[in-house]
Amino acid sequence: MRALIVGPEDRGRWNDFVAGPGRGHVMQAYEWGEVMRRQGWEPVRIAALQGEAFCGAMALYLRRIPVVPWSLAYSPYGPVLRDGDGDALACLAASARRVGAARRSVFLQLFPDLLAADREALAAVAAQGFGRIAKQGILRLTQPLWTYTLDIGRPEAEILAAMKKKTRYGIRFSARKGVRVEERRGAADLECFHALLVENGRRKDFPVRGLRFYRSIWKELAPAGLARLFFARCGGETVAAELAFVFGETCYGMYRASSPRGRSLQANYSLVWEVIRWARRMGLRRYDLRGVASFAPPADHSGYGVFKFKEGWGGTPRTYAGDYYHIVHPALYRAWEAAERAFNMAGIALLKTYYRARRGGRR
Repeated sequence: MRALIVGPEDRGRWNDFVAGPGRGHVMQAYEWGEVMRRQGWEPVRIAALQGEAFCGAMALYLRRIPVVPWSLAYSPYGPVLRDGDGDALACLAASARRVGAARRSVFLQLFPDLLAADREALAAVAAQGFGRIAKQGILRLTQPLWTYTLDIGRPEAEILAAMKKKTRYGIRFSARKGVRVEERRGAADLECFHALLVENGRRKDFPVRGLRFYRSIWKELAPAGLARLFFARCGGETVAAELAFVFGETCYGMYRASSPRGRSLQANYSLVWEVIRWARRMGLRRYDLRGVASFAPPADHSGYGVFKFKEGWGGTPRTYAGDYYHIVHPALYRAWEAAERAFNMAGIALLKTYYRARRGGRR
């Protein structure tokens, strides 16, 4: 078995393998690497080959640490393997270590597409020199540990029957109030979506990435059909919107926002339901609702409402294994951890001050 650094000429072969049945996440798609490139990361796509056939793949994203001549290396939802191929995993891990050494990476970080219960597969990751390290704070690179995934390969009646009563009511209520959902594809539509997302973030006190990031997504993913924009409208007004990703057999409800009027209309229920119905017509089998704060947040937690909304769809709760690290330079990694702690303390204090000022301004 040999490793191959994949270039643009093998884009199709890469995506065909990664998007295969039961395989990789959209963040391992070739196009996602180009989104990362536009954000200042260097994508390195490593394939494990047996002869000329792909047996494994891992998109590794590298970024220089400011000021110092060192880098970070990160692979969200990687590696992607054919039937848990241990030889392919060893080949990819060895190649990633070589890439990291050449780019002077302090550590290699994986967020494998594995659940906490996948003990055998996690033991295989650990055998390649990766250990579990939990991260907190605003500087961390990570993905949601707790998600809900909905099986949409079933008949609509079965999907509806599995929902909580409040969710079914929300779908009916918003439809009765005149909420209608449509797909839109223009550049102005993306700006409209981002404006709604920013307004939502201001109202709920959470940061939102700039329009440049979403333009990168739209430029790289939309032409391949991997990014789709859906709008819930009522009386000519956009009241909710979702930027969904499509890859393999899965539709990812990645980014969603609603206006105050949309909330009173419960427009998000019609929005998600119509995206699910669209995904079923496209032959997709899963709808990923993405992350929640936990599967049992207290009622006064800021993420409680999001949890109740996503729980109501009757999906399968999934607890991911989390972040696994291969520490290349232990001394430098200890310095990095110290910088993380200092940055997180300062950043959290700044955010608290900002949110207090915003709440004071709204009185």
